[in-house]
Amino acid sequence: MKKRHKLEFFPRFLVISMIVVIAIYTISRIESVGAVDAEREALRVHNLIEKALIQSYALYGAYPTESEFEEKMDKYGVFLNKDKFIFHYHAFASNIMPEFFVIPRVC
Repeated sequence: MKKRHKLEFFPRFLVISMIVVIAIYTISRIESVGAVDAEREALRVHNLIEKALIQSYALYGAYPTESEFEEKMDKYGVFLNKDKFIFHYHAFASNIMPEFFVIPRVC
């Protein structure tokens, strides 16, 4: 019987360790890309809402009230997906651009 040297074990351990490190790094990068995509989509929805609000102001001379917000967004073709985003809308006055935020939900 041949004796195994301790040096044979070390390269295997090194290869397995490297594979585990690469797998963990890849998984973490995939998760961070998903977060960036959610932020980009939230920005896109924010811009769509802003355009719809400006169009509403141009047509009616006033921004929608908080109670009219969802109805007006539907009218201008902006779908508010409440499962993916949190929407905050606060209209201070009818002639001042409302404060609004679109925040991606964390799952």
